[in-house]
Amino acid sequence: MKNVTGYDLVKLMAGSQGALGVLTEVSLRVQALPEAEVTLVSEQRLEAGLASLRAALGSPFDISGAAYDQSRALIRIEGMAGSVAYRATELTKRLGGDWQQVTGADSAALWADVRDARALHTQTSSIWRLHVKPTEAARIATALGGQTVIDWGGALVWLALPGGIGTQLRATLGPHGHATLIRPAPGDEGTPAAHPEAPEVAALTAAIRAKFDPKRLFAQGGPN
Repeated sequence: MKNVTGYDLVKLMAGSQGALGVLTEVSLRVQALPEAEVTLVSEQRLEAGLASLRAALGSPFDISGAAYDQSRALIRIEGMAGSVAYRATELTKRLGGDWQQVTGADSAALWADVRDARALHTQTSSIWRLHVKPTEAARIATALGGQTVIDWGGALVWLALPGGIGTQLRATLGPHGHATLIRPAPGDEGTPAAHPEAPEVAALTAAIRAKFDPKRLFAQGGPN
């Protein structure tokens, strides 16, 4: 919603996780499937791979996907066939190094694996979803260890970590992001799933909830 006066209700409701009210109607904008897609794939170390993703996203070649999965940098380009072929060739020249082109169903399968964080499916440890500054992704993932799948050019990090590491994880993030515990493991008892809000943000959240839900009908535990 552009040029709003007052509260941006769309964003407030979508981000409140049911704490401000109930959505009764949703409008979606759909787009046609692209004629062609190609994924550039390169085996790279984590820091170099993430640097390649950022360089691709900063290029003029209209990147539609940038991820790092199983020691591979993945960069997707979609659109009309001729345009895709040109952009893939020029981006490869700009990035340098050895890049393989994967197309069609094979390309789509790579992105389904990234979307579902499939590399973490066999893990029995905690699964965390981190939203971070892309330039901090390599540092954070290296400091915490564990198996990882990284999307959004470094802004979304999935991590499989031992149970009981939540406090250390959030301390490592510092002001550079937040972490949500998606699947707890033994040792995570008492670890809040949602990232604790900063005091200033918590005060704003409480004020907005008081405006929208003065009777606390949607508050945890129901009305007072």
